[in-house]
Formats: sequence, structure tokens, C-alpha cells
Amino acid sequence: MEGVSPIDTVNTSPMMLLAADLSEYYGGSTFDEAEKVLVSQLKYSHRRPETRWTASRLARIGSRGQAGVLRRLAEAFTAHQQAHSREELLAKLRLRLVSNQPAHLNLAAVLARTRAVLDERPGRLRLSTLTTTLTPSQEADLRRLHAASGLSELAFSDLLRVLDIDDLGAASRASHEKQIISALGRHLIDGARGAARDLYHLFRKEALPEATGRLGVEKADLLAALDVPREEALFPLPPKFTDPRDPIPTADAAAVASAICEGDSRVIAHGSAGVGKTTMLALLEKQLPAGSAVIRYDCFGGGQYLSPAEPRHQIELALLQIINELAVQVGTPILVRRGDAFGSWQHLLSTLRLVSATMAESDARLVIAIDAADNAAFAGQEHAHET
Repeated sequence: MEGVSPIDTVNTSPMMLLAADLSEYYGGSTFDEAEKVLVSQLKYSHRRPETRWTASRLARIGSRGQAGVLRRLAEAFTAHQQAHSREELLAKLRLRLVSNQPAHLNLAAVLARTRAVLDERPGRLRLSTLTTTLTPSQEADLRRLHAASGLSELAFSDLLRVLDIDDLGAASRASHEKQIISALGRHLIDGARGAARDLYHLFRKEALPEATGRLGVEKADLLAALDVPREEALFPLPPKFTDPRDPIPTADAAAVASAICEGDSRVIAHGSAGVGKTTMLALLEKQLPAGSAVIRYDCFGGGQYLSPAEPRHQIELALLQIINELAVQVGTPILVRRGDAFGSWQHLLSTLRLVSATMAESDARLVIAIDAADNAAFAGQEHAHET
């Protein structure tokens, strides 16, 4: 919030980064580490939400002589340009203007036509090349933007490559609040509205002066705001078995896969201890059609299934583990914290519907394998007897 990563500001004038109301780092906390960096300048108007953004307005100097919107974005571009190679800059950086006010059709047309020329030519381009497909009025708008940027023609063409105005005309704050609550509802069994409020306070604090110098809101901050003490709590009962490096193929995995593909929704594989049931599950996915996934839940827990620290028979914890293993393997929404048994089962069912819709057009199968289920049943009986 209000800047970029403190590490990225080294040897950079703070005045060059005034456009950065919000910076998002994907895959790392610095430009060098990240796969993508979005730097956004935010403009919200509650009095005139219908006023459109034009080239003239983007280029306009402030009433007190301060730099206009485009100049600020150009300064942010220059700051990153000075610190990184052109190849890295164009691959990672996006400069966004985000506003509830829409873009004027003329501005959108100018930037769309210019982007088409840029997409065909990867090198730095002069204005004479960028204006080849523009009308006289559109050319005048592009030259106005260039003059306001303060950049050379060649640098200006690269600025246009990373400039994004797709978020002009964004929804109102009330609509955003509804979207946030809806999005959180995919990751929480209950309490989405309260979680949205907690996240609002987190980001509000991050925008205050005392937050200056921090790395910003990171994964641990988000989890803490959602009452998750550490990332490991998302996977409370991970499997403890170690798959053999070179397992010997047997007919068992193929037989189970065949039963699954023939339509059996429940398959029970049983045998004496050490016969290879767990190893068979490790081989099962390779026997299934492409795109299939096997989620293995370990009820044995390395022999610790009766330990109070390994309550693998508890359904709420087991479902949290299974749902989040699904998220990792299949890409469904991760569940941030567990709920009661009813809510957990309902969340699993909604997750399975998502997976089913994704796999419906292929022969892929999703298998949830409960390994050593008898140990969980025994543990449940033992603990029920104790209480």
C-alpha cells in the first residue's frame, strides 16, 4: 500500500513512485523475485462517477502544478526502467489506472489501436510508427499523452506496452464489498462478512504512515486476519507415509482403476498388513485417465493415530485436510479454516461439484482414498469410550 516493496525503493527517488497507491507482487516480495508486479494508481469519485477519462484528462497537470496521472505513471515506469532490463520490465510490470469512472470511447480506441501496432512489433517504436493506423484526432490524443509523459518516443512506446486501463469504470465500493464477501464465501464455511471487515481493517492500517518501511501485506498477515495462526494449520493432518522410490508395479492398482472407470463410486481394497495397499494407492493415479487426481488421506499417521496430537478420526480436521489437498492438486478454492461437521460436509460437496464440472468433458476421475480407515474407526471408538 502507498508504494512498492521497500527493497525496490533502494537507489530510487520516492518522488518517482507517487503513482503507486497499491503494488501487488505475485510469486515474491520484490521485483526480482516476483513473476508479475502490478502497480496501480487509484482514483475514486463519489460525486462524479459518470465523468469519463479522456486523453486530455490523463495528461492534465494538477491545479497546484503537480504532475498529472499519466506523468505519475511514467515516473513509476522510469523508476523500474532504471533498475531492470527491458526484457524483464516488459515481462513482469503492469501499470494500472483503477477508477470507478469509465474510459472515454476515444481514449479506449487510441490505446487499442496503438496496442495492436505494438503487439506486431516487439522493438521500441517512434510516434510516427505508432500513429500509422490512427485518425488525425486520435493521433493528436496520442501525441498529447506522449508530451505529458515526459518520456522519449522510444521509452513512451514501452510505457504503452505495460499501461493497463482495463479497470476504468470499475464497480462501486458497495459492489466491491459484495464481491469480496462472495469471494471469501468460497474459502470459509461461515463468517464471510466478519472476515471481510477484518481484512478491511488490515489494509486500512497498511495505508497509514506507520506502515512505511514494511514489506506490505503478506500471506501470513492475511491468514492472521482470518484467525489462522500459521500456514500449516491449513493442512492439519498431512500424510506421514513415504512412497517408495521405485515401486514394483502390481495388478492391484490396475484392477482398482478399472473398477473406478467402470463406474463404481465406492471401492474397498483390503488385505493384511504389509501387503502393499498404501503402495498401490501411490501407483493408482498413473493407471487412471489423463487429468485424474488421487487424494490420499492417511488414517494411520505413522502409527500415531491414537495420539491426542494426531486426531485423524476427527471429521472436521479430516475434511479440512482433504478439501485443501484438493485445492492443491485440482485448483479448487482452499478452505481457510474448519467449521462444524455439517458445514464441512456441505463444503466438500460443493467442492466436488466444482471438480465434477471441470472433469465432465473428459474421462478424468477424482479419487478420494481413505488409507487405513480401520485405524480411524478404532481411534474413534477408543476416544468415544474415554469420554
